[in-house]
Amino acid sequence: MTSLDSNIKSLQEKAQVWDVFQHHIGAWNDHIKSVDQKMELLKKAHESTPPSLETRLSNLDFKVQHVFDKVDTINEKLHDITKTVYALSSANRARRNDRESTDQAAVMTKISTLQKQLNRLESTSANCQKKNGNGIGGTKVKKEVQEFEDEVDDFLDKLATKKLKDIAANRKHGRTLDSLTNLLRTVDERTVRIYDLEANQFEQILSCCKRTDREITTFTNSADILLKRIERLVINVDAKIETRNLRQCERNSSMKVEDDVVTDLGSGEGAVPTTTEKDYKAIEIEIDEPEVSADFHQPNKQGCHQLTIRQNGVYTFGEIELNEANRDFNRRYCYFATDGPAWTVIQRRKLDDLQENFNRSWNEYKYGFGDLGHEFWLGNDFINTLTYDDNVELRVELWDFEGNSAWAEFKTFRIDSERFNYNLMVSEYHGNASDAMSYHNDQDFSTFDRANDKSNGSFACALTYGSGWWFNSCAESNLNGIYYADDPKLHKSTGILWETWLGDYSLKESTMMIRSREVWTTEGEPQDP
Repeated sequence: MTSLDSNIKSLQEKAQVWDVFQHHIGAWNDHIKSVDQKMELLKKAHESTPPSLETRLSNLDFKVQHVFDKVDTINEKLHDITKTVYALSSANRARRNDRESTDQAAVMTKISTLQKQLNRLESTSANCQKKNGNGIGGTKVKKEVQEFEDEVDDFLDKLATKKLKDIAANRKHGRTLDSLTNLLRTVDERTVRIYDLEANQFEQILSCCKRTDREITTFTNSADILLKRIERLVINVDAKIETRNLRQCERNSSMKVEDDVVTDLGSGEGAVPTTTEKDYKAIEIEIDEPEVSADFHQPNKQGCHQLTIRQNGVYTFGEIELNEANRDFNRRYCYFATDGPAWTVIQRRKLDDLQENFNRSWNEYKYGFGDLGHEFWLGNDFINTLTYDDNVELRVELWDFEGNSAWAEFKTFRIDSERFNYNLMVSEYHGNASDAMSYHNDQDFSTFDRANDKSNGSFACALTYGSGWWFNSCAESNLNGIYYADDPKLHKSTGILWETWLGDYSLKESTMMIRSREVWTTEGEPQDP
């Protein structure tokens, strides 16, 4: 009867747990509906965006082609105008040279004729004076000479007027050529400005398209991961419900058998078999297993979660995959902190003979540093690879210098790639150390040489705290801070911090470890060891 009462009490407790589980299932369904609505909105936005971009690109291409056609037409016209101007200039120059040479020859001939006539008149006048003295003949000669001089003056006046007209015409042609040259220069400058404006618009639209493509790619990857997680969550829920139903049926069957046994005992129709001390020894011999040492080189396994022998240490999996800092992605520290598969340690701090410096540059945090057997940071690239495409949980274990310990687990943990500054996603806390990580959710990673915090430029958190971390403005936790072994309280907020547990107290040890939730098949939540 005592066993029956305990079984009934256990069933009542399980029924309460089942009610809570059904409540969680309802909350998950609401969350899935909300995610579906958001996915539908994002899908509509994604479907409506490309036509607009294609239209803008098509219009821009048409405009650019139209501008190029105009430029070609203008260049052809300019070429024709230049040829025409050059031909006119050459013809005018040749005609002017011919006319000038002809005029000069005619003028020289006319002047020569006039000079001969003048000489003849002078000689005639001299002969007449000698013969007749100062009589009528001399007067006639003087009159002819005067008329000749007047004729010469008229000829010279006409010659000067013609030269002036030629000079005026040449100046007019020069001004026309200058106007054409200025017009061509203006057209060329305007063409260059139009081309630069269209090229600038094209570059802006191209940059917008690239940015939109990156956002769409990021959204698609995140959506795929979210859908995979939702699908796995639904499958896990179905499997747990089926397992619970089977166990309930088994319990009901065992209770029925137990009732039959109790009935048989009451009626005296049978006897309960007893187990002697010899039988216990035989059972102990049957279940006794020999001690097995772990092989730390596992070329046929992919990670810590596939280890079968529960022994902590540094393991090597698969083939060597070195990064730029010559650190092997497949060499990891495996730690059996709880029931179930082993955890992969991504960070560890402890008291050591030579403390590791965690105030490192962006590239050092990117590739990882330290000794896996002592203090180390696995590397942001490695952590991104382990968490981005898988459903990963995080466990944090903390110790102070008085021997006290605490732990915290987060059912969701992921960091993005370097392209997104190793942005942190962490949620669903449980444990006894209080939640000091949610304040850093959705924050970018920062180091002393690359500040991505929310301090608004007043001071860089990574420089102030002396470490790399997902600083907000600035930190409620910082497990990469400076190690203070002498006095953990005199560190001015730069130590190894988990403020929601011990406040501004620099811890003695900390360990951050991750594990895939998909390989964790044991019923119920893992407990703190």
